[in-house]
Amino acid sequence: LRGMRVATEKNSQGRASLWTITLLFFGAFFAGGLSETAGALHISMLGLALVATFLWNKGQTRRAAPALITSALAGALVAMFAMFITPANAIRLSGTDTPTLMVVILRALAFAVQFLAGAARLLRIPSTFAFGSGALLAYLFAKGTENSLPRRAWLGLLLIPALTYLLTVATFAPSAYGQSYPLERVRFPAHVLLAISLLLEGGLLGLLAARWPLPRWATALAVLALTIAALYPLWMTRNNLALVPAYQTRAAQWDARDARIRELAAAGEKNIVIWQLPGIAQVKDLDTRPSHWVNFCAAIYYDVASISAPQGQIPSP
Repeated sequence: LRGMRVATEKNSQGRASLWTITLLFFGAFFAGGLSETAGALHISMLGLALVATFLWNKGQTRRAAPALITSALAGALVAMFAMFITPANAIRLSGTDTPTLMVVILRALAFAVQFLAGAARLLRIPSTFAFGSGALLAYLFAKGTENSLPRRAWLGLLLIPALTYLLTVATFAPSAYGQSYPLERVRFPAHVLLAISLLLEGGLLGLLAARWPLPRWATALAVLALTIAALYPLWMTRNNLALVPAYQTRAAQWDARDARIRELAAAGEKNIVIWQLPGIAQVKDLDTRPSHWVNFCAAIYYDVASISAPQGQIPSP
């Protein structure tokens, strides 16, 4: 947005500068290379932004916006292509059949439905908190300011869930290509999308409710409800603090294993056999097979021929 404003202010024709376009391209390229999951989401959001610009942008930035969004989209696409052809990707997918595009799409659609259904079943309290907080904040804001929503603002109540589902499908597309339901760490962007959509959905409903003729005590009740809702994160913090001892123990075990691998490598050992740690949040640890992609990458990192980690007793750190 800032680039669009600058282009409009400094150029009488409202066009984006080559420097800004280049910066956006490489910025999107490097950001997209951090994760294929985030990259797929990035591409989808930029694609939707480009379509929305052509359809609805009638302001002063209508010339600069397509060039800037297209440059960022091109960088994100190149990053995704680079991740697709990287040798590490081929190692990770070795031994599996490459699915067709239609199979990937259908699988991603099913994964998104499965995720949203699971969130509705297992995350009722957090979902209610996000939706209610958005509604209460928007309602109180609208009561204290002039409320000037467009006539068709209610369409957002239908558009937000649809966009959330489509972006979730895009987020899960890399996992669908890898033929597995997304792990917890891969589902994190989808949880962020879900929380944002619930806040927006609740906020829009709160703005619409501010137009209704409600009794005066409704505002006081909204303030009380929002105050109570503000205490909810304290409960979640308490639950997370209970996990700290287990995570500290695992961190110590990981450090001990790392030191042992480096010690064996320094002694000239090329085929290292080390202990395996239990997985946390379904994050894959070293496998029993040296040919597994996690072990293969670890062997490259430690500069040895191979690493295997049979299950067994874990030494005390």
